[in-house]
Amino acid sequence: MEKNYLNAKQNTLRICTVAMLVAAAVVLGMYSLRIGSGIKISFKFIPMVVCSALFGPVWGGLCGGVSDFLAYLLNPAGGAYLFPISVVEFLYGVSYGLFFYGIKKFDKITMFKVIACILLNTVVLSTFVMAYLLKDLMGMTYMAAIIYRMPATLLNMVIHLVGVTLILKYVPKLMKTMKLKLT
Repeated sequence: MEKNYLNAKQNTLRICTVAMLVAAAVVLGMYSLRIGSGIKISFKFIPMVVCSALFGPVWGGLCGGVSDFLAYLLNPAGGAYLFPISVVEFLYGVSYGLFFYGIKKFDKITMFKVIACILLNTVVLSTFVMAYLLKDLMGMTYMAAIIYRMPATLLNMVIHLVGVTLILKYVPKLMKTMKLKLT
């Protein structure tokens, strides 16, 4: 009986925390900074990194995908809803979870993981995959869309490097505070 109570308590904590992180990701995604027509700076990645590091790749992916869908529902004037973009957001969360789930301390290996994850997310997903998905909407060839996204990629790479590094230094403390048990 005691074990079931603890499981229910952990599940409730997990669901409530993920819901709050999804809400934070929606708000941060809606208040992104645009520089010119091609550079968008968003801090939506912060709650996704926290969710992924605390609860794993599936929950991190859900945080990314659901927050993208909810952001569209709350602000449909921003354009058409594209399911493949939600899939890319899901993959951002999954990749953060694959690299950072269960982090116990920040060390050199973690720094290499941060760099690898940011390269995967910013170069592969944000530049190449998103350019492919958006090329027709932008009326560009695939190569032109990649070149168009490069300045944003470089700037976001630096922002993500600093942000993820700072976040991951506090995740182990947060896990202890929440008394999370990795399952």
